[in-house]
Amino acid sequence: MGDASSTWVSKGFSFFSIYRLLAGALLITFLLLLFEGFFRRSSEGLPGQWIQRFGTGMLYLVGVPVGIIVLFITIIGIPFGVFALLFYIFTLLFAPALTAVVGANALEQNRGLSWTKGQRILVALGILVALHLLTWVPVVGWLAGFVLVGIAFGCLVKVILARPAV
Repeated sequence: MGDASSTWVSKGFSFFSIYRLLAGALLITFLLLLFEGFFRRSSEGLPGQWIQRFGTGMLYLVGVPVGIIVLFITIIGIPFGVFALLFYIFTLLFAPALTAVVGANALEQNRGLSWTKGQRILVALGILVALHLLTWVPVVGWLAGFVLVGIAFGCLVKVILARPAV
C-alpha cells in the first residue's frame, strides 16, 4: 500500500515541477518579448545598488499588505483593497519568473554582453531553475530566495516610480 502511494506522490511532484518550469518558461518568453526595454531598465546599475533595491523590494513586499489592510478598514476602500490584494497575489505568483528575467538582464549588463532575445530567455530559464532548486533548501534557501525576490521587486518598483509623468 505504501509503495503505490509513494509512486503517486513522486509522479505528482514530478509533473507539478515540470508544469511549474513550463509555465515559467512561457511567462519568461512572454515578458522578454513584450517588455524587453522595461526589464533592461530595471536591472541598470544593479550590482552596485542591490541593498537599496532590496530595501525598496521589502517596502513593496511588506508595505502593500499593510496598505491593503488599511483599505479594508474603510467601506469606500474595500473595492480598491480587493483589487490591490488580487494584484499583489498575482505578482507573488509570478515572482520567480520576474526574478529570473531581472537576473538575466542584470547578468548581461554586468558582464558587458550583448545577448539575443533567445539567449536572454535561455539564461532566464537557467536562473529560474536555479531559483527553484535554491528554494528547496530549508531556511537558508528560502531566505536567499526571499532576498533575490526582494531585489527583483525593488528593481521593478524603481523603474515604475522613475517613469516620467505623461
